[in-house]
This record gives sequence, C-alpha cells and structure tokens, in this order.
Amino acid sequence: KECWLWSRRHTVIDFDSQFDAVSDNACNMWPTIILWNEELPYITVCVLLVLLGILFSVRVLAKWTGYHLYAKSVGYGHKWCFTTVLHQPCYCNVCECLLISADGAQCERCGACADSACLGQADKLVQCKPNCINTEVLHHQWIHGNLPPGSCCNICDEECEVSPGLADYRCCWCQRVTHKECLPNMAMLCDLGKYRKYIVPPTALRKTKRAVGQYCLAPGYSFEGKTPLIVLANHKAGNNEGTKVLSLFRYFLNNLQVWDLAEGPPKEILGIYKDLSIRTLHILVAGGDGTVGWVLHTIQQMEFEVPPRIGILPLGTGNDLSRVLGWGTCLKDLDIGVILKKLENSKVAALDQWKVKMTFPRHLGIRKPARDMFMINYLSVGVDALVTLNFHRTRENSPFYICSSRLFNKLIYFSYGTRDILERQCKDLERQLLLYLDGVKVDLPPLEAIVFLNIPCWSAGVEPWSLGSGCGQYKEQSINDGMVEVMGLNSSFHIAQLQ
Repeated sequence: KECWLWSRRHTVIDFDSQFDAVSDNACNMWPTIILWNEELPYITVCVLLVLLGILFSVRVLAKWTGYHLYAKSVGYGHKWCFTTVLHQPCYCNVCECLLISADGAQCERCGACADSACLGQADKLVQCKPNCINTEVLHHQWIHGNLPPGSCCNICDEECEVSPGLADYRCCWCQRVTHKECLPNMAMLCDLGKYRKYIVPPTALRKTKRAVGQYCLAPGYSFEGKTPLIVLANHKAGNNEGTKVLSLFRYFLNNLQVWDLAEGPPKEILGIYKDLSIRTLHILVAGGDGTVGWVLHTIQQMEFEVPPRIGILPLGTGNDLSRVLGWGTCLKDLDIGVILKKLENSKVAALDQWKVKMTFPRHLGIRKPARDMFMINYLSVGVDALVTLNFHRTRENSPFYICSSRLFNKLIYFSYGTRDILERQCKDLERQLLLYLDGVKVDLPPLEAIVFLNIPCWSAGVEPWSLGSGCGQYKEQSINDGMVEVMGLNSSFHIAQLQ
C-alpha cells in the first residue's frame, strides 16, 4: 500500500522514498496522511453526504434567520433586516445599547437600528419614510445616529459621530448629516439631495380609496425635469445579490420605487406609475434574461402612453441580453452612484419582440387551444431546450439545489449536457419537424436542435454569427432589423464546442 503526505507547503512527497526529507522538516509541517485502500471510496461517499447535509442545513437556516421582512415592499412601516455581520458598530435607536450582530436589525428604508427586544417600540417611536404625505412641502426626516463611515457635517464640514453611542443626525431622504449642535442651522425644507431627479417625493402622491391604483398625483405637482426610477428585483436572484440591490435602493428611494418580484408580478407596482402618466420613467431590472423578458412583456401588455426606458443589472447565469445592450456579464460594482451614472449616460436602443403561436394536435378528438408566447432573446427546439428545461425543474423543485450561484448553475447545465451526449434524446430531430424560411421549405441535415435568434448573443456569451469561416458572407446581425436568424446544432457536444 502506498502512503502520501501533504505538507503545509502544498507539496506532495512520497513517504517511502523521501522519508529523510520529511523528517528534517517535520517541525514545519502539519501532515495529513491518507491511506489508499479498498475502504476509501466508501469513506469519500460518506464525507460528501455529510458535506451536502451541512450545505443544505446552512441554506435552510439562512432562509429562516438571515432575512426577516416585517412589511411589504410598498407598505408602511419599517422593513427590518436581521444581519449576521455588522459592518460597523451600530446602536439601538430605542435603548441606545450596542447591537450584537446576531441580535441586531436595521431598517432597509430609513436606516434605523434596533435589537430584537426593542423592535415593537421602534415601530412606534421611530418614524420610517412614508410613501406619501398630505402636504406640499417636505421637511427633513432626521434619524438619530448610526451614520455611514466617514460622514461629515453639512454645516461645519467636520467629521460626525467620532464618539461611541448615538450621536448626530442623518436625513433619510437627502442623506445629509449634521452634528447635534449644528442641527438648528440646517434648512427646514429637504430638497432630496443629489439623487433628487430619480426620487419620487412623498409630496408628489396622494393615497386614494380605489382598490386598484391606490395612489394618484398630488394636485399641482409635475414630474417635468425629473426621471423617476423604478427598481425591480427578486431577492432570491444571484449569489444573494438581489437582496443587496433591493436594500441599497430602498435606502435612497421612495418605498414605492423598489419592488421585490418575489412578492408579486411587476404589474402591481407599474400600474401606479401608468396612471401618473410620467413621460420619462426609467426602470432598472435586476435579474437574468427571464426576469428582463417578464418585465418587457408586462410593459407591452400594459400599453404605456410613453414606453419607459429599461436598464439591466445582470444577476442571472447567462445574461445574454445584458451583454448585447452593454450592461455587462455580471454585477461587478454595487454602488448607487456608479449605477445611476451608467444609467444616465446610456443610449436608447429599440429591441424586436416576436410573437410565437403554438398549436397542439388533437388528442382523443379534443384539441387544446392555441397558445401565444413572446420571444426576445431566442427560441430553441431540441437538445438546447431540453437541457434548459431540466435545469429549470432542478432549480424549482429539487431539494438538492442547495445554493444559488452562477458557478453552481453552470455545473448543473454541464451535467445535463454531458448526460444528453450519452442518451441523445433529441436525435433524428430533422425527421420530426418541417422548417420553412420566408415561405420556402428547407432540407435539414442531421440535427438535434434548431435555434431562432433575435440577438447576437446566445448560451451565456456565444456569438454564433461571428464564428466559422463563412460568417463574412452574411450581414451583421441586429436586434431591431425585423429579422430572425436560424441555426442548427448537431448535439450537446456541438454546444460545448461553441462555448
């Protein structure tokens, strides 16, 4: 039997032949000895099962204790978030005690903090940002203490909160800070700060008694010169990035401007702004291609008088549409200043949207009604669609989907693609369908998939029209030329070769 030793210096040494070398440096090593024998496969399986159990338990506990919501996205009151790690010392706004990380909660909307014993009192004593108010002017809404690191007073330019405890104040609308001594010198009215053009002030809205569209525009108020921003995200998206995006924008914007898609469809929040007839509405969608397509389809169904402009924060696995429109492959910098600057400097581009009509054959003399769907990125028939469907079912239903990350998702895609190389469930696809291009029937070679492309990017970054020796004979692909490109795939291995 052969024995190996792994030293702290990450070098592998043959224990039998290099015993002297090991003994000379024994004091500098923490060895881990593994004996290779017939029991090792069973030990490996047991270790892997234990690790999977630990990961599954951590995921369940994180969902149970890591993120508690005490109010809906557009509701009144605080939206407390329990955090396991505090990035700076925080103090309870009720009892003024130093918060312990495992027992501390912070409101994502106004920034107030409280421990678990004081949450009920904090809801009553500390006012959160309101959605709307019945006045024409907005005054500063001061939150005591827990200022961002490095904050300087707006009056004297000296650093704030230099001593422990609750000290100094911050306005939760304009984000200006001031010393307690300088507070009387601050102006009474709030101008919403440097991001005012994106914020819907509470003075702009009035609450109505209608069941649908609970808010209306305040008399005499106009959004002229403003570009209100709506942020749509799912807190489950990405490597917990969806939660961070929602928390970031709730801190700066009105509660009615940030919507968690896990709580309801985008139509629930967009209906408010359709009734307001805002001509320069911007929507920032944080998610993958599926989320962006969902929002675009909803906007088309709602028939806005002036279609809003859409920006993307890529949180998905492939993010093909985000790549094409210049928003990047993934979210690299979660800074509101950087995001808003990129949104302001972006240009408007038109995007084709295709209607796909699906009809079904008769079964027992009964035909299912036709179904209309919409395509924005691409439509696949065959092995490409099969792998995507298997991934979707795993993510939605499997108890072994233990973490939401791009790397883990790509591993699942890879496993299903590899399995299909052996099973070939979509072989002889060319015998099972007829393809007509511009009314002309096309003779198909041996295929396992056909893809209809609306954008130049496919399958997490592949640009098919730029590959191959014959790509120069076709004109450049466009997202708004009213044309669809069609390509065939030989197998799952062919898809892997294109990556």
